[in-house]
Amino acid sequence: MTPAGTGHPAYHPATMLKIYLYGYLNRVQSSRRLEREAPRNIELMWLTGRLAPDFKTIANFRRVNGAAIRSVCSQFIVLCRQLGLFTRAVVAIDGSKMKAVNNRDKNYTAAKVASRMKQVQDNIDRYLDALALRLRYAPHAASDGVEGNLALTINADHSMVACQTAMSSASLLMVMLQSFPLWPRISRRRSGRPNAPVRIARARTPLRPLQPFRKVVAARPAVTENAMAGQYNAIALEKRGEVDWLTLNRPDALNAITTEMVGELGHYFGALYHDRTTRIVVMRGAGRAFCAGLDIKDHGSRDPAAIPFGGGFGFQGFLADVYIRMRRCPQPIISLVHGAACGGGFAFALASDIRIAGESARMNAAFIRLGLSACDMGVSYFLPRLVGVSVASELMLTGRFINASRALATGLVSEVVADDQLEAAAQSYVEDMLLASPMGLRMTKEGLNMAVDAASLEAAMAIENRNQLMTAASPNFAEGMRAFLEKRRPDYIPD
Repeated sequence: MTPAGTGHPAYHPATMLKIYLYGYLNRVQSSRRLEREAPRNIELMWLTGRLAPDFKTIANFRRVNGAAIRSVCSQFIVLCRQLGLFTRAVVAIDGSKMKAVNNRDKNYTAAKVASRMKQVQDNIDRYLDALALRLRYAPHAASDGVEGNLALTINADHSMVACQTAMSSASLLMVMLQSFPLWPRISRRRSGRPNAPVRIARARTPLRPLQPFRKVVAARPAVTENAMAGQYNAIALEKRGEVDWLTLNRPDALNAITTEMVGELGHYFGALYHDRTTRIVVMRGAGRAFCAGLDIKDHGSRDPAAIPFGGGFGFQGFLADVYIRMRRCPQPIISLVHGAACGGGFAFALASDIRIAGESARMNAAFIRLGLSACDMGVSYFLPRLVGVSVASELMLTGRFINASRALATGLVSEVVADDQLEAAAQSYVEDMLLASPMGLRMTKEGLNMAVDAASLEAAMAIENRNQLMTAASPNFAEGMRAFLEKRRPDYIPD
């Protein structure tokens, strides 16, 4: 390179190309770092003959000679082809290192393609089922004076099936909002027509025909008789001594939330407030996920008259009451999170006292990605208190997923283990908690909940003083002291 009036020494282009290739192969993009490596890195010193260009010279070489560098690389490929070096065998050329760039996201195998196609197909089926259910209750004429046309073109068995219906803008909005938590990407062809059809490919079954609106008078009870008797369908309960192992038991639907599940969870957590025999609750999900959020099939097919009252807020208040009961119950709750924990499922984990994540755990506040607010089901209350306002703002304003490793780094979870080790990890926490007296364990959860929102240090310490006097008056305090001195496990009585 010529000095060009800069005062920098001239270097042969071959020397500069060696530095460029060294940086490319070793992922060193900074010209300043290459400047520091040139006089101290043995490999680079051998390549350049101990020449050490400054960072400005290196940067200018890359900026000015982009076309020449690409030409050299292409000629090298031609040379390798002529020499027959591109085979499936490993070769070495003059001690040089050759590396193939293979982005994992763009690496496709037959299994990956099949898995992705099945995922897309399932998402399309879910979306079409939810859409058909919502359209059953859509008015045949626009009620707000604003009409819109919805056209779906479906490819099924190499045939095209089109369905058009006139809907009000409010009804169309409700159809889209109810498509939660999984709905496929749809695209509108830009044909210049105002009502160009939305095309969804690879659907296996055509859209179901619209059914006339059916008025329902009798409402189903939100909590079934079986749930009132402690017999559950959407959740499973296993009692192991003083510990309840609660499982969200809809594995085929990724444990998505239904009205039945909400009713059973509300009944269970409400009854815990009066349950002296249960000291700890371990909450988990069956199958591949913890809880994927709201079940759109159940939510979309619900009869208007069967919607729970929920304090006047309908299903919104009905579900929100579950999280309040989780915090109100005196038993500590340990959540074992694996797979997806989205929306309301994410809130289940946040409302727990201890969270343990499997390596596959992925959590997010999915509400905001559907045109709703991310402030839902207590997420705006729990999340900033667990990870701080900055990280909570990022997750809630973007709807991004947080994986297990980052959840551990931000303090959202206490531990990350392999998915098949979640139960064993929870057992160690359970055993340590059972070493506490029943009242001491309850008072600690209550004190933590009140201290988080305490108006002052004095207010928090007033709760602490009250709790210590109450626990010290229990016979279990003397038993705990004796067990500590005798180095044995305490034998507490219910208090």
